[in-house]
Amino acid sequence: DELDLSLLETFANQAATILQIATLYADSLQLFEDMIRVLMEMLDARDPYTQGHSVRVSDLSVMIGAQLGLDSETLYHLRLGSLMHDIGKIGVPDAVLRKQGPLTEEEFLMMKTHPQTGERILSQVHLLSDERYAVTQHHERFDGKGYPRGLAGDEISILGRIVAVADAFDAI
Repeated sequence: DELDLSLLETFANQAATILQIATLYADSLQLFEDMIRVLMEMLDARDPYTQGHSVRVSDLSVMIGAQLGLDSETLYHLRLGSLMHDIGKIGVPDAVLRKQGPLTEEEFLMMKTHPQTGERILSQVHLLSDERYAVTQHHERFDGKGYPRGLAGDEISILGRIVAVADAFDAI
């Protein structure tokens, strides 16, 4: 009857609205991820030696995480966090970043600031709060001799540990 038809139209309109919202959400999420990729490619382009490094570290990190059986949400944060692990290098002078030979002690100290610079950058984006561990902890070491905080063992998050391994592997 007419009442059933009216209810059916109302439900159909609500379903269409929900589908539109879901599509907009997926599109905005894709735009967000694409912008992160573009920013990281711009950063990698500053130093031809490391071109593609962020994407390779991200791919390796996700493979390691999948092998460890991490859930899909953690793998998502791992993928984005590892992609941005070197975002703090934007604050490192080109003369240091592109230097061909060994770094001086002063230059190495400048380079060691990039995890904290990255943390400062990410702290401004609430949606990236889980990813910050990959950025801030990828130079920590299990024996506590890493930087910037000298974390050891279980003090280092699983994201930080995985990205540290993937980063070292890609560097080799």
